[in-house]
Amino acid sequence: MGETAQIITAICSVITAIGVPVIAAYVVLKQAQMKNDFDMAQAQLKLDADARRVQAEEVKTTLATNTTKTDAKLDVIHKLVNAAMTAQLKINAVQARRIADENPNSLDDQAAAEAAEKLYCDQLAGQSGGPTP
Repeated sequence: MGETAQIITAICSVITAIGVPVIAAYVVLKQAQMKNDFDMAQAQLKLDADARRVQAEEVKTTLATNTTKTDAKLDVIHKLVNAAMTAQLKINAVQARRIADENPNSLDDQAAAEAAEKLYCDQLAGQSGGPTP
């Protein structure tokens, strides 16, 4: 082998001796950076998931609270509407009965009074289980 070939072989040996560990070190460093980035991303995802869980619990609590409040308000409204309906049906029954009593020969007035009284009694029965006037 000639002197030039020996020099080239020596240079290649030096480059290989230096280059391979440098490249290996670079690969190891890059892998460590990638693992660190991955670990940080995983940690952020966990934090985000935990935050979403807290938000979901807050929404659940708020929904339960608002549902309870709404149910209470609806119950009050229902009672008010029923009371108003009962009062109106009683007024209708009393008026229809007075008209029927003033016109005892009018079958239409008698039928209207009986129908009005039945509606009133049905309303009372639906509210409290059945008292009749």
